[in-house]
Amino acid sequence: MTDDLGNARDDGSGEGAARSVGTVSYGGDFVMDRKAAIAWGVVDRWPRDAALKVGDHRAPGGFRFITWGELHRHRQQRDQERLAFKRRVDEPASRPCYVWTFDNGPIIPYGGWWCYVVMLNDRIGVNFRGLNEELALSIIQAVPCGLLPLLENFDQWMEAFAEQHPRKHPKDPRRAGVIVGYLENRKHFTLERKSVSIPCPWP
Repeated sequence: MTDDLGNARDDGSGEGAARSVGTVSYGGDFVMDRKAAIAWGVVDRWPRDAALKVGDHRAPGGFRFITWGELHRHRQQRDQERLAFKRRVDEPASRPCYVWTFDNGPIIPYGGWWCYVVMLNDRIGVNFRGLNEELALSIIQAVPCGLLPLLENFDQWMEAFAEQHPRKHPKDPRRAGVIVGYLENRKHFTLERKSVSIPCPWP
């Protein structure tokens, strides 16, 4: 076992002792750290700021040197990536929401019936700028309102939904309907929450 600089660490198997001078092989690429170069008496051939000597078939002579500055930047980037992952908040696969349909009247160009799925700090227009067919079909299937769950019935369904699940608002006199449920992966509406796990990106 080795540390970030290629220094050997004894894990009890004897492997560390065999590599105590710090020369190891990673995937066929030879690696020597500065400590090993001193032990082998070849450090005088190294640049003053070199930390590692690694095999690289693209470099002249088949080797290249990695400086302390490069190692430091690599460690900073690695630490930043780890910290960013720990701070990341994945959007839940299942989010509480409500389906809201309303009649906007003869207002041009936004008259007629509209349907939205509303979540905390977010909403999706089901039939705004085109019909979200997958989401619309899942809504009709969850709350059929006496109609066949077909996309062709979606306009008729919005009006029937408002009649069967009316929304009474003290400041909004428009005909409207509402029902509470869950949105799965921003694609599928359901009345019952499904247990959906978010896979961890770490192996």
